[in-house]
Amino acid sequence: MASEAVTKVAWVLIEVDPGMEREVYQQLLELENITETHIVFGPKDIVVKIEFLSEREMTETLIGKMRMVSGIKDTTTMIALEV
Repeated sequence: MASEAVTKVAWVLIEVDPGMEREVYQQLLELENITETHIVFGPKDIVVKIEFLSEREMTETLIGKMRMVSGIKDTTTMIALEV
């Protein structure tokens, strides 16, 4: 019996440099695997939803792609669990 790939989800809370919200938002819209992007009020400035099939794919998005976005100051990643 072949196993089917299960899409996993992570939410990333992003703090950006002051005044960079719109620029960072636009850059994030172009990244693969990011399926939702929202500018928010609160302790963080932007929330993104990442969908991925493997940890490697998630890591590539977080480390390989998001770290290249200028203006990101801090991130908090929350991986959704299947319960």
